[in-house]
Amino acid sequence: PNFTEVTFSYEQGNDVATQNVKISKGEESCFVWSVFIGSAACYKRGMHIEIDILVQFAPPMMQKIISLLVHIMLIGLNGYISYLSYIFIRLSYIKPTAVLGISSAYVSAALLVGFGLMTLYSIKFFIKDLRLFFGKSKLEIIE
Repeated sequence: PNFTEVTFSYEQGNDVATQNVKISKGEESCFVWSVFIGSAACYKRGMHIEIDILVQFAPPMMQKIISLLVHIMLIGLNGYISYLSYIFIRLSYIKPTAVLGISSAYVSAALLVGFGLMTLYSIKFFIKDLRLFFGKSKLEIIE
């Protein structure tokens, strides 16, 4: 296979070329979009892996403070990556994709959409936790 091909091989004891699954460039572009949109969807639903064993041992008030600080850091990080994605799109829009010949900005825009959504969700989670921190009940927040 070519250097640029994406090749997955299944562990079946031997790697015969007929047992490999190859992904075309069009499918690769769709895969990029599904990864970044899927990542944002998982973030929205809290499905990403967390390592929070140290937070579990902290007192409840400290847990709330840590949660707020984590949300602030995630707003900054996701916002910064969204900004870098925007710059990347501006620099790469003139470059066509190798096979399809379309602007690579269409593929690169997946970064901006995915991290932009995660930034918005981070802001939403921060506001929700901030309201809980100052005593609003979960029912009041839902309404």
